[in-house]
Amino acid sequence: MQKGLTSKTVFELRSDSVGIEMKGLWGSKRLSVPFDSIPREPFEVSVRSRGWRFIFYMSIVVMLSTMFASNNDLVSRNVLEFWTAVALVCGLRYWFSRRHYLGFNSTPSLVFEKSKPTKAQFDAFIEALGFQKAESLRTQALSMHAATPADEIHKLAWLKDLGAISETEFARLKGAVVDRDAEPEAQGRSHDPIH
Repeated sequence: MQKGLTSKTVFELRSDSVGIEMKGLWGSKRLSVPFDSIPREPFEVSVRSRGWRFIFYMSIVVMLSTMFASNNDLVSRNVLEFWTAVALVCGLRYWFSRRHYLGFNSTPSLVFEKSKPTKAQFDAFIEALGFQKAESLRTQALSMHAATPADEIHKLAWLKDLGAISETEFARLKGAVVDRDAEPEAQGRSHDPIH
């Protein structure tokens, strides 16, 4: 679970997807991201808070309005100093609001705030996500039989590229497919009449 200032996002690992439940001021939304749409490599990005940017810009507008009113003797100098201090604090808060995100260009996009709630918990969740994704894709792909040995090898290469099987397991399964394909040929040659 990741909490923001006005929102909460819960991620749940399922057998075939990642469930996302987002709750905010304007209601809640549920999404599901299938494992086969999650690419192997994530992207990382750092951005500042849009909420604090909005508050900072609004404080600038109020400060400038107060400055105009102060020049025309509509408000006291103390009010101007107060709003100048508020704008300064909001500006500093916005400047230091940079957050680091890790995400996957999937359908829909899957984005996590790094180190939230803690770095260890985040790393453990990403590791569990990778393991669950690999298991799901492996189970799904290995249960389907390809039409030809070449198709079977292409399927295994796809699983290896997604990270669902290791290089060693790919070599072992590919060897099994080649051996299985070679058996009927060897049996066919052994039954050929000798001329």
